[in-house]
Amino acid sequence: MPTKSLPFLSLLFLAMFCVPMLAFAAANIDPTHTGLPFSSTPEEAAQTGILALPEVVTPETAQLLGFVSATDASIAQVDLKSPWIVYDLSILNTAISDPDAALQKTNVIYYPITVGGKVASSLTVAFLQKDRAWTTTEWGSAGRIQKLTKHKQSASSIAVRVPEFNLLFVGDRANGQLMLTPIKNVPQFKFVEGHQLSAQEVLARLSLVAKTRKPTEPHTPQEPG
Repeated sequence: MPTKSLPFLSLLFLAMFCVPMLAFAAANIDPTHTGLPFSSTPEEAAQTGILALPEVVTPETAQLLGFVSATDASIAQVDLKSPWIVYDLSILNTAISDPDAALQKTNVIYYPITVGGKVASSLTVAFLQKDRAWTTTEWGSAGRIQKLTKHKQSASSIAVRVPEFNLLFVGDRANGQLMLTPIKNVPQFKFVEGHQLSAQEVLARLSLVAKTRKPTEPHTPQEPG
């Protein structure tokens, strides 16, 4: 069953609107509406987020968020030692020969949520510029975090998004070069899950499509999870 992400909502709101709200990503909802207190560090925000999990995971939402049942929420743990720091790699105005120049660190971190020692789901924390603080903005996206974990190369691996195509890769360094591992098959670009490529090669393939697309022409999203 596909998994989704869920912003923090009151129990009453969950009971009335949990199913339609699951379709919305946290990026489309003001994260300050989560109702959670702000934190000075991402780790503190993640710990606050995991404490709220029993209110988020209900019999209706459990499997959608990556859990076997709602009881998993009471034994779930957040893995603070394995954060996925998120970077964006934009193909716009980027020289293919220098992908590092386009690699930008975001204010987002994914934390795995484990049940019985296995990665089951995740929570996302973000730094809110207007509040100068961290908070949990999302729970779920089990498929995404499981794929990232599966293809993790080292403790220094990062999550690299390509916003223009909604693509997500595991990023690593090899001989000083940025390498990207697709977390799913994307035939359009001949990306094979788990087959590592240089960032230069990834940008070269994406640029071919980007150049032939009209400025107003929408692309086909490739949802990583």
